[in-house]
Amino acid sequence: MQINDQHNYFTHYPYNRDIYSELTHPIHRYSSGYLFDDCSEYINRHFYWKSALLFVRVDLRYTQDFADSVTLERVQLDRDRLLADRRNFPALFHGLLGYMWCLEMGEFRTGYHIHLLLIYDGTIRTSSTNVVDQISPIWKLQITKGEGEIFSPNLQENQFAANGTLGIGLIHRSDERLRVNLIERVIGYIVKKSSHFQELSGLTLSGEFRSFGRGRMPAAIDPQLPRLGRPPELLLKR
Repeated sequence: MQINDQHNYFTHYPYNRDIYSELTHPIHRYSSGYLFDDCSEYINRHFYWKSALLFVRVDLRYTQDFADSVTLERVQLDRDRLLADRRNFPALFHGLLGYMWCLEMGEFRTGYHIHLLLIYDGTIRTSSTNVVDQISPIWKLQITKGEGEIFSPNLQENQFAANGTLGIGLIHRSDERLRVNLIERVIGYIVKKSSHFQELSGLTLSGEFRSFGRGRMPAAIDPQLPRLGRPPELLLKR
């Protein structure tokens, strides 16, 4: 299958949006569906330009000793610094093409935390563990000054692969199962958590913060035309 045919196939694939439907409040059903489509297009455009992508999921949290005192402003500042400070964290940004995140307010003293998906050029970066090992000390020590902790589902990739739900790690453009799992289970989860947090908090109504963000969408694609090049690798927030 040619690249244009693959892109058209995955763009019009009948993805299951209902895996995490219990997390979507009826009032946000339309916006959640729109966001799901937008994120699916974001992922599929990246695959159009790259033969393989490395997807690394991390939950950015704070330890129980500090979680209750972390403010909304604090978690936003910490997140933005992590995603913007290329000068101080060059190894983490090496090969990084994009990202998406959602904000959540957890129960059981987990406080505010961020579900983050990092997207790397799979021809440059192939090891999820290496990325996790890089981001862990940055978040724990440099960003949160010893008050943070992280969890990464990528450390359980073998377990997900065994039960057929793997949608993270190194994924090749032609791998249908992994790409569908990525959209339905990983992207779907982030989108639904974003919707759930909006309903629980009511804080987004003020417009002072967002519960979801992603990198800039790659250039528009016409699958009927031959591919002439690749778009600039921009990571600006939407």
